[in-house]
Amino acid sequence: MPVGGVDSFGALQQLKGKKDGKSVKTVASEMEALFIEQMLKSMRQTVKPMFGKGLGGDVFMGMFDTELSREFAKRGLGLQDMIVKQLNMKNEIQGKNIETDEDV
Repeated sequence: MPVGGVDSFGALQQLKGKKDGKSVKTVASEMEALFIEQMLKSMRQTVKPMFGKGLGGDVFMGMFDTELSREFAKRGLGLQDMIVKQLNMKNEIQGKNIETDEDV
């Protein structure tokens, strides 16, 4: 299950354009998870495959990297906070504070 409780890319698409705090934090958390997943994939390319070169090993490692990245994102690396802060600054300029869901 994704970090913010969103099960699919389609569900994330439904959050597009929403500026409430919960939606922004969910999207920021998923962005952090995607960043971590890409980092793990790049790191894995530098070492020998753990489970062979077959399709099964590739599929397993891909799913493992996805879940591992989500667990890392739950604990946070700080990227999520930075994304929310930047979006909050942008929305304050537009008249909405994400963290409090209040008009400025």
